[in-house]
Amino acid sequence: MSEYSFGIYMKYYFVLFIIENLSEGLKVV
Repeated sequence: MSEYSFGIYMKYYFVLFIIENLSEGLKVV
C-alpha cells in the first residue's frame, strides 16, 4: 500500500512540476 501511495504522490508532484513550467513559459511569452 505504501508503494501505491508513493506512486500517486510522484504522479501528483510531476503534474504540478509540468504545470509550473507551462505557467512560466506563458509568462515569458
